[in-house]
Amino acid sequence: MQAIGRALWYIESHLGEPFVLADVARVSGMSRFHLARMFAGLVGQPVLAFARARRLSEAARLLADGAPDILQVALAVGYSSHEAFTRAFREHFGTTPEDVRAAQSLATLAITEPLRMPDQPASTLAPDRFVSAGPMLFAGLRRYFRFEERAGQLYGMGLIGGFCHLYIGQEAVVVGMQAALNEGDQVITAYRDHGHMLAAGMTANGVMAELTGRSGGYSKG
Repeated sequence: MQAIGRALWYIESHLGEPFVLADVARVSGMSRFHLARMFAGLVGQPVLAFARARRLSEAARLLADGAPDILQVALAVGYSSHEAFTRAFREHFGTTPEDVRAAQSLATLAITEPLRMPDQPASTLAPDRFVSAGPMLFAGLRRYFRFEERAGQLYGMGLIGGFCHLYIGQEAVVVGMQAALNEGDQVITAYRDHGHMLAAGMTANGVMAELTGRSGGYSKG
């Protein structure tokens, strides 16, 4: 809900400026796909359709108040020409800007009002407390990440043949698994296994030599 509130705020504060869905998504903190689905579900219209309706509704208010220059109204709500504004206005309301200005009334128009998401109550956090716990494992993941990052660079340079499935993002899996192994346990992997090899005690140089097809690799390249 807060994300949609930020999206609505952005739309209302940029009615006179051009923007695209990506701009609204960036402010809301969501992806374009997620924002489009959530916004349509809560508001009832797609993001840009709602923005268009709000722009034209604000323009209709100005015209009903007797704005003398239709082009200035068009520019104020983000349209670059009288023609484009008039066409969009007629498509949305079924009448022309001139007719609304002459009637000085919004009674026959389906005006889209600004929306505001209901405020959410602040979260109540429990007071700080000290907890005694058993032993904990703190393991560095930097070595795995740096190895995979370098392997990806070499693969991109064509120095690693075949396929190269990187382990980036899964480093914690092998660290936790190795911590749970008992003496004599065996490990079998499929692909994305560079991290497992390093965790099992193989050297980074030996694993990289194998990936690049060198005789110093663990399978002699």
